[in-house]
Amino acid sequence: MDPIYPWGDRAPDDDNFQPCNIWQGQFPTNDLGLDGYRGLAPANSFPANGFGLHNMSGNVWEWTAGMQESNRILKGGSHLCHASYCHRFRIAARMANPPHMTTSHIGFRVVGDSD
Repeated sequence: MDPIYPWGDRAPDDDNFQPCNIWQGQFPTNDLGLDGYRGLAPANSFPANGFGLHNMSGNVWEWTAGMQESNRILKGGSHLCHASYCHRFRIAARMANPPHMTTSHIGFRVVGDSD
């Protein structure tokens, strides 16, 4: 069976396991920043996955190549997700959004080879 999250099957919590940049605390009034960040985090803030990619869940929703006619597909959840109300930082989670939508928690990923 495939893992639920990029780091495995253990869910992030507000106590002692913060493997990604999501909200900790009472939303929307008090982000405790237990993962080290309130708001956005630098791209390499958490350990890389097996492919060497950082922040595959949490931090910002990312546009993907999968498209619908009037919407774009976002993956990965954001720093505004919390397990109590938004479990979209799972690998399988997807969300449609209009292409003109811009917010501080939507971005995209650029991957390159350093060789």
